[in-house]
Parts: sequence; C-alpha cells; structure tokens
Amino acid sequence: MNLSETNNDIQLTMVEILEFIWTLVDNTILIPQLLKANCVAFTLKWISMKELPFAIQRASIRLLYNMARHEKGCDALKGADALRLLQEFKQRTLDPTVDDTAYEDMRLLFSMALALLTEPKEIKSDAKSLRKVLDKLMQMTVNTAQKKNHKYGDFDISEPLVVFTKLFVHDDIVHYCVKESQVKNMKVPSKIAFFCDLVMQFRGALANDDELDQLTLTALMNIIWSISFHDDYVNELKSSAKFLITVKSLANDDGEAWVEQYVPKHMSSVKKAAAGILWNLDENNPG
Repeated sequence: MNLSETNNDIQLTMVEILEFIWTLVDNTILIPQLLKANCVAFTLKWISMKELPFAIQRASIRLLYNMARHEKGCDALKGADALRLLQEFKQRTLDPTVDDTAYEDMRLLFSMALALLTEPKEIKSDAKSLRKVLDKLMQMTVNTAQKKNHKYGDFDISEPLVVFTKLFVHDDIVHYCVKESQVKNMKVPSKIAFFCDLVMQFRGALANDDELDQLTLTALMNIIWSISFHDDYVNELKSSAKFLITVKSLANDDGEAWVEQYVPKHMSSVKKAAAGILWNLDENNPG
C-alpha cells in the first residue's frame, strides 16, 4: 500500500489505529507483546518512506518513542538500525524552520526517542543546540506535575523524567536545566526545589503496583543524584530537612513492603540512588 496515495478516510483510520496502539503501550509492560507483532519493522518501514502524510509520520514517531521506553523495545529498535533510519528521517522531514505546534510536537517526540535509543555518553552534550528541546521537556514536566493524575496531553510525568536521566550525565545540560531553562507557571522558587518536591510526592510509589509511579520515583532519584555531584547545588539540596528525611528513609528501607520494580538498565534503583545522594551531600549517616 502506498500510504501517500491512500484517501483521507483510510489515512484517518490508520492514524486512529496507531493512536490506539500507542495509548495501549503507555503501560510499558505491554511493549514486549507489541514487539512480537513485528511492530518495529513496519513502523521503521513507514518512516523510511519519502512521501508519508504528516499525521502518519507523527503517529509512527510516537509509536517508536513508546517502544523505546522499554529495554526490549530499545534493543529491538537498535537491532533494526533505527538510529540510522531516524537520522535519515530527520534530514528528510524535520525542517527546523517550520513553526507549527503539531510539527514542534513531532520534533520533541523524535528527540525523546533518539535520547532513549542512544547511550548516555553518546548523546550530544551541547546544551545550546538542545535548548528548545530542554525547555520543552522541563515545561512538560512542570505541566504534568500540576495535574492530579500527573498526565498532560498524551504524556505521563515519568516520560520527560526518564529522558532527563539520560541527558543529565552531561554537566552543561544539568546546569542549563537547573539554572537557565525557560519554564512558565512553576510554583516553587527553583528547579531543584521542584524536583525535590516531586520526590516527596512520589515517596510511596514502591509500596504500590503502579508501574509509572515507580518509574517516576526511580527517575527522580537518579536525576537528583546527578545534580548532587555538582557543588553549586549541594547547599540547596541540603536545605530541606523534609527532603533529606525522605531520601534517608528510601536509602535505609529494607524494601519488605516494596513491590517488584522494573528499573531500566541506564538507571540505578531508588535505594542505590538515595545512598548516592546522601554520600554526595555528606549525609550518609542513618536518619
């Protein structure tokens, strides 16, 4: 089937099917089932087409991004040469001069997928070139944090946070996000206070079976661990007694009440990240 020549009704049906699938796999535990259906191969084939309707382009990138959120999805995509195909898609399709909300959303999805598929140290570390993406990721995190269900649009709060765990291995990206990123409607005085408050909100995530809440807490702890390596931010991290008590409890908890947790391989467990934070803050005594 030539997707560029299909009529609008067929295109709309295809987009609706893709949207249904990506909504289904928002719960990453279902992604291995999607891989068995050979979803990687046909989605990569679609983004390789030169003439593809925008709606299907965006839906395909969103689906690839969702698959990349799971370790098995990452492995399958890498094995299918997804990084090369995505770079070709970028050169062919992602015109940086186009100023359109839907187009901007697709560029952001592309950047998030690329970050998840790339080893942290191989990710481009120039914060200046990533400024727009970093601003959008920070704004997405703030927007989702202010919703009762921690979802904003198509995104759960865990999604930008997981991407940040990959990006925060680079010092200049940490500094940009913490000090300079352009964010509206943030209700706390600093980005560090924002991340710390989120940790306290998700403190109980490992005692329930909500996979996304668990992933959110894990990502937050890894993000703050990365921040805690920088002397510029140590005093602020230490200034909140409530935050320190929370981190100490996570470091010292024996885990008996915790449910089994999926931890992506590029992240450390909550307990290990908590211990690392306390060590960097010179607070590694039992709390």
